[in-house]
Amino acid sequence: MPVPPAHDHPACRCRGRCCGACACAAAAGSDGRQARRRRLLSATAGTLLAALAARSPAAALAPGPASAARGAAPPTGAGVGHRAFPLQPGAGGRAARRLLFWYPSTEGGSRTEPAGHGSRIWRDAPAAPGRHPVVLFSHGFLGAADQSLFITANLARMGYVVAAIDHGDAIDRGARMELPDVLRPGNWTDATQSERRNDLVGLLDRLEGLDGDADAFLHRRLDLGRIGAIGHSLGGYAVLGLAGARTAWRDARIHAVAGLSPYTAPYLMPGGFGSIEIPVMLQGGSFDFGITPLLPRFHALLRAPRYLLVLRGGNHLGWTDHAIAGQDARAAIRDGNPRWIFEYLLAFLDHHLRGLDRTPVLRTPNPALESFESDPGRVQRTGQPAREASPRSRADSDPMNAANASGVLATGR
Repeated sequence: MPVPPAHDHPACRCRGRCCGACACAAAAGSDGRQARRRRLLSATAGTLLAALAARSPAAALAPGPASAARGAAPPTGAGVGHRAFPLQPGAGGRAARRLLFWYPSTEGGSRTEPAGHGSRIWRDAPAAPGRHPVVLFSHGFLGAADQSLFITANLARMGYVVAAIDHGDAIDRGARMELPDVLRPGNWTDATQSERRNDLVGLLDRLEGLDGDADAFLHRRLDLGRIGAIGHSLGGYAVLGLAGARTAWRDARIHAVAGLSPYTAPYLMPGGFGSIEIPVMLQGGSFDFGITPLLPRFHALLRAPRYLLVLRGGNHLGWTDHAIAGQDARAAIRDGNPRWIFEYLLAFLDHHLRGLDRTPVLRTPNPALESFESDPGRVQRTGQPAREASPRSRADSDPMNAANASGVLATGR
């Protein structure tokens, strides 16, 4: 699958305000060999990270209770605009980064042009009128900001502005091959992977600047009171930290967060978990052996509303475009696990950011899933009638906070 053109050419002097007419847009392009190399390396890295996580001490925890639900219709209608430009070095030693945006677009004007993928994505298109809720996206180790177009572009089609950033380990940056120390999650501190936290804070700051800049393409197009964050793998670790799992990382601008096969082992170590006071959705896969067995324990630390979805047959790369095998991003979410990934994620964001009633999606049994649990809500194991969640399932994080995390690890209860 070709990569969307990157609007971050060194000749660029527009600082993200470019309409598509400057030299940086003319120089942008995709390289098929680079895209194939990136897919191969990121697949290898993702699989290796998940395998290593399976050997970590926390991976011995048995999964907790699970159940099932049903999705909404695929997105249709709105066009999608796409822009890319650099985030300059900033405070706290933040390095330069590539930023990518997908957003609702009018698809109008002579300055728009298709950006590939057969998905009606238009490079440098004007943003649709009105203020739109915002979603940050954080990629996994050796991933990239544009690794999950079937999620990011389709969220834009449904009315969200999605902002993603290439972290320091992004494959497009000639990534560092040093693996995170997932075998020793007890050694992780506030400083571990803090570069990712700084990237996301810088991205939030940049969004605020774009909304307030009369010359920017997102001027008065962002609803900054409705910001969510989603992350895959190590990106899931980062956004959960931003939500408060790492107390020192918490950013109050985030109002809902979703971890897509997130690495959570460090948060399950004694003293490793802070507190999260906002809605959380966790997604895992039944074949995601290094990650998903830990998710029920992390889920138990959270306050409601909280959701835990396990895809039948899902593996660690199921949330990347590897899973759609070159399909058009719109067509990819019509069936299979990409459908359930997107529809439950959309329902979660609509419900908790937009205030729309998505309880029919978030509460209805779905035998296509391995399991699903919503809290407060009903629990269903695959092939069994739905039942009310147990008092333990409905309990908030008070009985299982950082003070007794060591007991959870020791007992596996």
